[in-house]
Amino acid sequence: MTTSLESVASLIWRLFFHDIMNHLGVAKLSLELALMIESQPMELENTLNGMENTIKLYDRFLRIDHGPMDLKQIIDKVNKMLGATVEIKHCHCQSKMSKIELDSVFIAIFYNLAANSLKHSGLSQEDLILTIEIKEGEVIFADNGKGVEEGKNLFTPKHALGIIQELGRKLGFSIEEIGVPGGAHFSMRFT
Repeated sequence: MTTSLESVASLIWRLFFHDIMNHLGVAKLSLELALMIESQPMELENTLNGMENTIKLYDRFLRIDHGPMDLKQIIDKVNKMLGATVEIKHCHCQSKMSKIELDSVFIAIFYNLAANSLKHSGLSQEDLILTIEIKEGEVIFADNGKGVEEGKNLFTPKHALGIIQELGRKLGFSIEEIGVPGGAHFSMRFT
């Protein structure tokens, strides 16, 4: 499947825009709270720094062609971007079918999944464990959090997962939440 770099870049921008808007919402709420109680808005400063880092990341991301990357390189970049103490376990299971080529787009995808795990898992950064496993034609991203509310549609165009799903259509993979107990589990199957 051929894809234009512009259409992929546009989807990646939508993914980062979603993250920036989340930061902005927290910043506005933090400022309102700080003004109400007449205190220093520390959370506002942290949120604005996070927004600035997200914008710089997107700029760097689109300027550099990283080419194929191994899972460890991608995870290292995601950890650096998160700036958090989150344990990310990974396994590249050996099999003749597990040769999935990952590129820099997966930095954006895994970063978004990890950031959402931090936000929605119900766990602290220190207790959250993320797992990325590559096996025959599939990447599984999981966390040990509270999981996904049953019946909740995460794949709407307004949600980041909807954008990731659209990216997948362009890049040759599908994504779904696989409903395994003990956290959120997403499967990306490659065609």
